[in-house]
Amino acid sequence: MPEDIEPQTLDSYYHVLADERRRILVDALEPESSMTLDQLTREVYLREARTDPPETVRLSLIHQHVPLLADVDALEFDRQEEQVVAKEPAIAQLSSLLGETLS
Repeated sequence: MPEDIEPQTLDSYYHVLADERRRILVDALEPESSMTLDQLTREVYLREARTDPPETVRLSLIHQHVPLLADVDALEFDRQEEQVVAKEPAIAQLSSLLGETLS
């Protein structure tokens, strides 16, 4: 368990990583990266088993997954510009936890 992450924050991070679509989203967003919502939708759609059509993926990102990552301060989402920006240190910490769970 990473020692530099508060237990409450760690619980929030594990909640974020409990969903496959959010794990893909975290993996797609590298620290300090920025993507449009359309780019992120395409990336998630291509990495998934493609059981949902792209528009369903997009709507789930807007209404569920992106807001949850914003709540843990891992990204910022500009709804008007439809721009998603990864934020440090949370996105790096999530990526690190994701890497540990996949190992």
